[in-house]
Amino acid sequence: MSIERYGPFVFVVLAAASASLAGPVGTDSYVAVLNYSDPSGFVTPTNPTVELELWVTFIQNPGDRFAGADLDVLAGDGQWSFIDEGMLDPPFTSVGGVGSPTLSLIAGQIHYPPQVIGNPVNPIHIATLSWTTTDFTSRSVNITTFTRALKKYIEFGENMTIFAPELSGVSISVIPAPASVGTFAGIGILALRRRR
Repeated sequence: MSIERYGPFVFVVLAAASASLAGPVGTDSYVAVLNYSDPSGFVTPTNPTVELELWVTFIQNPGDRFAGADLDVLAGDGQWSFIDEGMLDPPFTSVGGVGSPTLSLIAGQIHYPPQVIGNPVNPIHIATLSWTTTDFTSRSVNITTFTRALKKYIEFGENMTIFAPELSGVSISVIPAPASVGTFAGIGILALRRRR
């Protein structure tokens, strides 16, 4: 797993899991992108929401296209909401658990060539979610997934179940009001003035 942070954007890429002969095949992976509305890259009382883009990438056979996923996205606390289907075209989605720490999501796209062609992009953005809180205790909120099914199209509308590691190692950073930092800075300035 690698984590890269660019201002308010955090990219988490999971290492691919090896194929299992007895179960679903593949060495594919989820990718998460956190988009903080606060430029500091934290959830704060002024900016209590962060967007999570959930992507799927096919590593073993990059020519495959995403069919669908049935999964839960779990947080230790806070509330999830669903924003959009990402790049799925034509999409189908079903969402449950909005307003709770566990969001149930079925996300997929239709692919029956030559009439209906699903988006072939790899990696593909399958959903954008929003997480918010009213508790601004300084902490990291771990985000994980529980996948019931993950499928890809192989040809002519046929799909097959694949294996992907669950999303892990992703956390949302929550801090108290940034004003508290400003207060400490103000106290430091006053102390300097008194010395002069």
